[in-house]
Amino acid sequence: MVLQATSDTWVQVRQSSVHVLLTRIMKAGDTWPVPAEPGLTLDTGNAGGLILEINGVPTRLASANGGVVHHVPLDADLLASGAVVRVKH
Repeated sequence: MVLQATSDTWVQVRQSSVHVLLTRIMKAGDTWPVPAEPGLTLDTGNAGGLILEINGVPTRLASANGGVVHHVPLDADLLASGAVVRVKH
């Protein structure tokens, strides 16, 4: 799985509630390969500006810029089904 920014977006990936793997503002065009580890979660301040590439297939968390998501499990099967993301505007 790869995170890809299509516009500026704050991103944080956690391994647990205390261990942060990534926290930064991704600029349009930036990518970050998600480690293949269980239990990772994603928070972002601009869900519409982020694409998750899952097994080569781009998946959007939201259609519009500005949506905030918290504690999204970075689980390829759940994300591909679209069942785990709740966007706050």
